[in-house]
Amino acid sequence: MRIPENRIRSSLGVAIVVSLILVFGGCTQRLGRSEPETAKVDSVQTVESLAKHYRDYHDYYSLTRLLPDLELRRRQRSDVERLLGQPFYSPMPHLSYYPTDRTLAITCPDGSVPEEESCITKDSKRVSPVHSFPVVLVVAYLESEGQPRPEDRLDSISLGPVGE
Repeated sequence: MRIPENRIRSSLGVAIVVSLILVFGGCTQRLGRSEPETAKVDSVQTVESLAKHYRDYHDYYSLTRLLPDLELRRRQRSDVERLLGQPFYSPMPHLSYYPTDRTLAITCPDGSVPEEESCITKDSKRVSPVHSFPVVLVVAYLESEGQPRPEDRLDSISLGPVGE
């Protein structure tokens, strides 16, 4: 019985692909075992340096890079304040506001539309907004009895413009 040539080629192709998957799959498994220690050190250094930069300058860039670390687990208030510092404003015991250096255009002059910090006219010129609000991180904690406590657990975070 003779096997058609195109079937031999496709079987050979499948064998090559499977071999490559096994070879490279094994490589990534081996690399994966040693990466966490290195990645963890880099991650810790990055989180700490970003946190320090945010505490010093209240910049949007550093804060947005810290958000995934805040959301990873239900952090305690003490952890959040260690990273971000004391809140700028706390309208209620379970809410903390952390400002950034960024604003968003809210109201624009007639004939223009908001685009991040400024407004754009129909002929693509940038103009100043009539009103803009600062971009603020609002951190909400699960309410505890009485005053805020360091062990209060993070409930949610939200980043966006805040104003009246």
